[in-house]
Amino acid sequence: HHDWLMSMDGIEECVADISKVKIQQFAEQARSLDASDLKNFSPVKRYALMVILLLQAQCRAKDALGTTFCKTMIKMHKKSREKLEEIKESTEQKTHDLLTLFSDILVDFKEKKLTKKLLASVTGKLDDNGGAAALHADCEKAVACNSKNYLPLVCAFYESKRSTLFKLLHTLNLQSATQNNALVKAMNSILDNENKKSEYLPLDTARVLFFQ
Repeated sequence: HHDWLMSMDGIEECVADISKVKIQQFAEQARSLDASDLKNFSPVKRYALMVILLLQAQCRAKDALGTTFCKTMIKMHKKSREKLEEIKESTEQKTHDLLTLFSDILVDFKEKKLTKKLLASVTGKLDDNGGAAALHADCEKAVACNSKNYLPLVCAFYESKRSTLFKLLHTLNLQSATQNNALVKAMNSILDNENKKSEYLPLDTARVLFFQ
């Protein structure tokens, strides 16, 4: 629908000398009319109203796409936060077990002198719970799950919508409303690398994305 409306180009130039208030008034008048009503106007006014109605339809189509883009991104972030909460709940028992084990080891060190027997006891407890390597991995997972950083989980929800989101960015031509255009630069860098298959991006691109 947007592409069909935008195929009728040159409309903005036609109304460049008309104030926004007048354009709004003419658009409201045009929306209240049907084809038979328009026939009663002179050709000049009839086409003027039709052009302004098309201009507003183009603006509304862009607004609708922009709203769709924002809602899609918000929904992806919301689902990622919910997924993080689910992971936290599923690892709650594991986190409890790790803290209990760590507490037991601390009690041993607190109440007993450092001896070979104590070290052997601690090593035995670690081995009984999967070994140091496995416990360390569980600790890293627990730390990750108990943080508020849900962003790594966004990728799973982004993958199926990637092509649509890129198409929206190409169509909307977003610009910054302030002098700070760092986000626009980052977005343009992403668009420039849309079809890259390499694992890493060039250093200059990374600087634009992460350090501005």
